Parts: sequence; C-alpha cells; structure tokens
Amino acid sequence: MGAIQAPTPAMQDWHTELRTASCYITTAAPTAMTLDGDHLRIAADLAPSLVAALDQVLTHPMYTGGDWEPEPFALAPPAALRDGDDVLFAGFGGAWAPNELRGDADTLVRDCFEIAYGDVAPLRGALAQL
Repeated sequence: MGAIQAPTPAMQDWHTELRTASCYITTAAPTAMTLDGDHLRIAADLAPSLVAALDQVLTHPMYTGGDWEPEPFALAPPAALRDGDDVLFAGFGGAWAPNELRGDADTLVRDCFEIAYGDVAPLRGALAQL
C-alpha cells in the first residue's frame, strides 16, 4: 500500500499512488487505457492530464528525496508514440502491472499501471514532446 495523492484539477481522471520504488497511475475513466500487445494505448487527448499526473509524482518528496530504488522497469527508454488519435507507450515490455483487466482478448482495458520512479521522468519527457 502506498500514499494515495489528491489529484490536481489538471490531472482530470488520473490519480497517483506513491510507493517505495514505483508508483501507480490510475484512471477513473472506464475505457481510458487499453493493452495493445506489449504497449499501453490511451486517447491522445488524455496525454496532457497524464503529464500532470506524472508531474505530481516528480514533485512529491517521496520522489525528490531520492529515497527510492533507481532501477527502472523499462526494457528500453520509455517512449510515447502518436498513433492516429491515440498514444502508444513503448519500451516497457511486460512491466506494465495492471490492477484490473477487463474486456475480451482483443480489447483489454486497464484502470491502472505501475511505473518505476526511474522511468517517470523519461516517460513524462516523451509525452511532453508529442
């Protein structure tokens, strides 16, 4: 169990839970995230509010104090790629850790993903460049 943070208005439906070496990023939107192979897919219009959620993590004392394990989960540097009206997150391989999967084999919906603190800033940077 981690420290669940109150969302800022800019985060919209995103919430953060800070843990020892990683955090959970959760959404209240029922179909905001889907699994596409080893990639996580969100609607591109959700990217700015997800950046705000990552900013909350990056400015929290749990992160800035450096009392976390620096090892990233990512198999490669995190990337955010535009795919039509969506954004695909690449580089995490099987490291996305869902709290819940819903849907059939073709459309698995997630309400949460886990990200190591070492991957937060690179993912935020990749999203901000879109």
